[in-house]
Amino acid sequence: MIVEDFAWSEIDPVTAEWFYGVVRLLESCKVMVSDEESFATTLARSSGEFTFWQESHDHELHPVGEMWSALRTRFQSLSETHAPHLYRYLCPVLAESEVGYAIASQVLEMEDRMARLGAIKWIGRRFVGAKV
Repeated sequence: MIVEDFAWSEIDPVTAEWFYGVVRLLESCKVMVSDEESFATTLARSSGEFTFWQESHDHELHPVGEMWSALRTRFQSLSETHAPHLYRYLCPVLAESEVGYAIASQVLEMEDRMARLGAIKWIGRRFVGAKV
């Protein structure tokens, strides 16, 4: 079993601010394709306050800790790793082109590097396990 998900409740103000800056930069460079329903579009139009992040995610989603506990009851040799996830919010608003791919790839690399330095948090989670 492989699960990729995100721990939306674990984002902190610094990580949220970093991503808001990335989104605003891409919007000001006019490389974002308008998608009214995307999180990146609504984030770009917000003031970037941390409360926007908290209010914009489905609070009925199970927290990552509960998912981990449930998976542990059904799978053995279960592992959890942290991973970049924020770049995925950009995929719906970037052109399906070499430029769009290059931007998404670069933001993925930036997110990973900043998290490895401890400057921002990884909110992505990967769970891997074998059936009991």
